[in-house]
Amino acid sequence: MRGLGESRFGWTLGLLFGVALLARLVLIAITDGSTPDINAFVGVNDALRSDPLHVYSLVNDAPRFAWPYPSLYLPVVGALFEASTTLGIAFGRLVRLPEVGADLAIAWLVQWHLAFRGASPRTRVTAAALILLSPAMMAVSGMHGQVDPVQWLPAIVGLIAWERLPAGQRAPVAGLLIGVGAATKTMPALVALALLPHGESWRERSVLLGACAAVPLAAMVPFLLADPGGVGEFLSYSSIPGQGGLSMIVQPDLALLRFAGQPVEGFSGAQDVLQDVAPVAVLLTTIALTILLMRRRPDPAAGSAILIIGVFVMGANFFAAYLTWLVPFLVLAGWRRFYWVITALVVIPLAVRYAPPSVPGALGMGEGFLWDEWVIGAMYIPAMGALWAAFAWRLATWVRRGSAPWAAPDPVPPLRPAWILRPAPGLEPEPHGGGMPGRSHLLGVLGLRGVAAGCLVVWHTYLWASSTGPPDLGWLSRWVAPHVQLGLWIFFCLSAFLLYRPFVAALLEGRERPSFGAYLRNRALRILPAYWAILLVVTFVLQTAIVRVPEPHFGIHLPTLAADLLLLHSYHPSGVLSGIGPTWSLCAEAVFYLGLPALVLLAGRLVAGASRPRWRVAACLVPGLLLIVVGVAFREVGQQLLATPDDPTGFQGSWFAVLERSFLAQADLFGFGMLLAVLQVLHDNGRLRLSRHWRPAAATSTALVAVAVVYALETGRLEYQYYATFMGFASMVLVAVVVLVPRARLQRDVLVRLLESPPFRYAGLVSYSVFLWHYPVVFWLRLHGWTVDGRLGFALNLLIVASITGVLSAITYRWVEVSFLRRRATGDRGDSAMRRDALAAGAAAAP
Repeated sequence: MRGLGESRFGWTLGLLFGVALLARLVLIAITDGSTPDINAFVGVNDALRSDPLHVYSLVNDAPRFAWPYPSLYLPVVGALFEASTTLGIAFGRLVRLPEVGADLAIAWLVQWHLAFRGASPRTRVTAAALILLSPAMMAVSGMHGQVDPVQWLPAIVGLIAWERLPAGQRAPVAGLLIGVGAATKTMPALVALALLPHGESWRERSVLLGACAAVPLAAMVPFLLADPGGVGEFLSYSSIPGQGGLSMIVQPDLALLRFAGQPVEGFSGAQDVLQDVAPVAVLLTTIALTILLMRRRPDPAAGSAILIIGVFVMGANFFAAYLTWLVPFLVLAGWRRFYWVITALVVIPLAVRYAPPSVPGALGMGEGFLWDEWVIGAMYIPAMGALWAAFAWRLATWVRRGSAPWAAPDPVPPLRPAWILRPAPGLEPEPHGGGMPGRSHLLGVLGLRGVAAGCLVVWHTYLWASSTGPPDLGWLSRWVAPHVQLGLWIFFCLSAFLLYRPFVAALLEGRERPSFGAYLRNRALRILPAYWAILLVVTFVLQTAIVRVPEPHFGIHLPTLAADLLLLHSYHPSGVLSGIGPTWSLCAEAVFYLGLPALVLLAGRLVAGASRPRWRVAACLVPGLLLIVVGVAFREVGQQLLATPDDPTGFQGSWFAVLERSFLAQADLFGFGMLLAVLQVLHDNGRLRLSRHWRPAAATSTALVAVAVVYALETGRLEYQYYATFMGFASMVLVAVVVLVPRARLQRDVLVRLLESPPFRYAGLVSYSVFLWHYPVVFWLRLHGWTVDGRLGFALNLLIVASITGVLSAITYRWVEVSFLRRRATGDRGDSAMRRDALAAGAAAAP
């Protein structure tokens, strides 16, 4: 079975993290968190505000313990409440975001550390998937609201630091990091015990343990001095009996009573004894296992897993959520069969524990309880009993012989999400630019298109996600945010540059020009299938397409929808912004596609009549200059004759909007790209030599002029039409800085290397789908109340929109775009030069 290549690894890992993040954000959006825990956080916050040093006495009233943990996370609770008030986000949702971030960080660290150990990309992706898609991890961070992932993150960083740092540095660093986890909750201290066997001396071991103990002790000193009784009270906490572990086995009726909503009046005699003995049993078991670890010296991750399993087996009380403690260490140790066994066993308990909050009375998510006794007796108790038995069996086999059938780091079938992201063979841009085999590589173009797509996501999220209008970002709202739509002009410029370039190369080099028929067919296959598929999904599933105008049929005006499908909607005021709003730009693109052959024929006629090389170059420049004149002229006509004070930029569904959104008024933006195509061909042929300082000089001067233009526009000293033309020129300069790089410097140029990195390249590959998806996603989230108002809410909205858009774009790229790209590639027999350029051009059509 083939391995996962490095490029596919990056795409697969990115999709995996995107899906995991999206799933958790959806859980946060549709659930309210665990009611008892959220109420505990509220009580802690109130206590911190009234008397912070006596918080333990105020919130812990046995048998109810609101905060039976060390103190390091207390400031975070207060900060989250402040953020909740400032942002207007429900605290029950906001409090789960740190846990989501910790989940993702743990998965990333585990796969990264496995690379240090020499694991293959396939193994690393599988490891990340086992953590990110673990039902326990998703339930705790996405639904519960507990801080378990946060407590284990620094401990895992400490374990990794121990393995990577030299002997003289690893003990204090690892100890302090593990101590940070132990100061959040106490269990991460077990990782320090698992590292003891690998210390080179008792001095190093002492430093490790001392540093680990110093952090929680320092965090607790103020509370010990001010409130020793309250601190002593919380130390007596031993969790809630009856939901799992030995307490459920000793007295199963506790689970029946708790999950059926009946009061628990008292414990049996055996249960009372168990609750008294269990803490001592856990302590003795931990000591015994630590001694055994010192003799056998297993891998630190395996040692940590053994110690955690020992706590699960000998501890009286166990929650299904505790499984999150174990999962990262099982993955690091390679105990994947055991991972699958306990994951299968915990699915039913998790489903019972985290029942849908929309069902009244779900345990922990409301006031009452959901399940009947037979569900608990026939499903929950047997599953939790089997889970305890699996832990006991695993511990016993390790103690007896140090390994077990479940313990071997066994190979697993590779995770298969790569086929979603992997470009079809032959469909990635060729090593060299189309039309000129063996010459300069169009490095950076895909990444630049990804940047442009990102600009549009930012702009439309800023503009439309908030229910109260664009958020107030201070001076950014006036001087920066409106100009992020530069991504639109970058796309227009790239489209003209990439599509005109092979024709220019043929004209200047005296070769046969590419076929117009193949060119037009390729454009149709590239643009229409994905557009049609996404428009129909947005119209009939998401129902956020703007097609509900007078005389609807099943809520949809069919003539408007037909005009949208045919890219004719921008030719009448009623439809200029219908369908997927930004697709007015596709209408302008379509006219350019259809008109490009005529412009090429014009250039060809002029080239044929030119007797000198310079005149042939000038002839190729004529179509671009002509489009610039047309664009400036028609934009001026629109501003003078059709514009109104209420619609200065053409977005109000008027005839001015029709003209302003048309190819005629946008022609100059395409013209700049055509001029750049001529310059790039000359540069590629060695006929245009540029100073090595031209790029910083051009970028700096253009940026300075852009600042002046923006200032003039915002202060009313410049008309919008001239601003748009200048921004088109600035887009050309930006693209030129990327594509006009001397061949000798390509491989070491910082900007090009950044744009060629896997995240930027993949963003460019899916940029067309991003363009089509992001706008409807923004409106769908807002209509369903899943967006947040305010300044920081904008950042959260952007994260959610980008995550959902990224996942949807990956799917449509793989299943729609790639399918038709294959047809296009196989249909261009004898025209490989143009095919390579068309493939490099990609989408090129986006707002």
